[in-house]
Amino acid sequence: MCIALPASLARTAYSEAIFSVFLEHYLPQCGHPYSWVEALLRLRDNVPAVRLGFDAISLTTIGMRDSHPTLIQAGHSSMTPALTETIKIANDQGRTARTSILGASMMLSMFEILIGTPNHVEPARAQTWLVHVHGQLDILEENGPHEYREGIGHELYTAARMALMITGIKNRKRVPLLDKEGWGTIPWEVHAKSPKDRLIDIWGEVGGVLEDVDSARATADANKKRTLKKRITLAASVLLARLRDWHGEMGPLMEFRDTNGDVIAIVGREDLIQADIALMYWTTCLLVSFTTHLVADGSDTPLPCTDPIIYIRFITAAMPYFWQPAAGLLGVQVTSFPLALCLHVLCVLRDTRTTELTGSVMELFRQQEGKANIAGFLSSIQMDIGDLHWQDKLDLLGLRHEPRAEQQDLACHMDFVEAPFPS
Repeated sequence: MCIALPASLARTAYSEAIFSVFLEHYLPQCGHPYSWVEALLRLRDNVPAVRLGFDAISLTTIGMRDSHPTLIQAGHSSMTPALTETIKIANDQGRTARTSILGASMMLSMFEILIGTPNHVEPARAQTWLVHVHGQLDILEENGPHEYREGIGHELYTAARMALMITGIKNRKRVPLLDKEGWGTIPWEVHAKSPKDRLIDIWGEVGGVLEDVDSARATADANKKRTLKKRITLAASVLLARLRDWHGEMGPLMEFRDTNGDVIAIVGREDLIQADIALMYWTTCLLVSFTTHLVADGSDTPLPCTDPIIYIRFITAAMPYFWQPAAGLLGVQVTSFPLALCLHVLCVLRDTRTTELTGSVMELFRQQEGKANIAGFLSSIQMDIGDLHWQDKLDLLGLRHEPRAEQQDLACHMDFVEAPFPS
């Protein structure tokens, strides 16, 4: 006998089936080290906005993987009720809503990274992602740091903080909230900062240094320029020291390739934990060395600095490890910012040594095509950089090689230290 389920139950069963397929596609096969993912999965059971956000991502991602237009359309359609539910939470003054609204907002930004709103003209996709991240900033400021000391709130805050740091670096600005007293300490009163948290602390300083670099270049006031240069040099020296101390405490980091140069297979969850920390370290090294590269331009005090190219090589060597099927789509997602940063640094440096390396990075960039729509997000982020037009990235493929006049002031008068970490 065939029993027909009520329409609502049939939809729920179908949604759960698609969600199950999505998790198999998205999560690493051996488990993963990302507590924020588990936090969102727990919120999904009780928060409609988060559940609908997962529905949208699940349907669209699987639809794109299987070339199934109906699933893709259903996924995009799910975003409207997800947004509606998010607005409802925003109007709720209850304590539970404080965590729920942050989780719902993170789902919206995750949708932009993995998929993107249909018919968005680049770089609108990156700008929409920024809107969601700025919304998270408003949520955090309204709730205060004590709300994020433990539980789901703490797990979501540590992930949201990373996105905020990226926007600060991208915009070459300080993140005002994270400069305020308490935000760097109170959320860790219950749980001590992890090695990754301490690296993200360094990310938070980079945006401020870049802002001061821009201010020093823009001002015609000699005294102000001199004061800014001193502050910038001191800040860069502190960043180098903190990074050196971190490496000294951690010791040897994971290698992504064996002695033959072959990519090491992912065996267990601990492998991904160590791999994530290593990738975060090399990305932080690239941020700091590139920032110090800019600071050293015109600085009266020599700064020891490792060549940024070294770190780009480390990061690009790690990409195939995270792109193994065993790492899932999440492995591709976590490499998005490091890869975009590599490409941006290469565009700014315009070093004659980097022609082959740039080609390799561009090839890695293209390899992201077909992995959800992350390649589209990376393209959008690059187009929205501001100081460099996307055409410059195409120029690096061989269409134009002469240096641009406005990049001449980025020439750095310093000796590079050939070492795997700042010395």
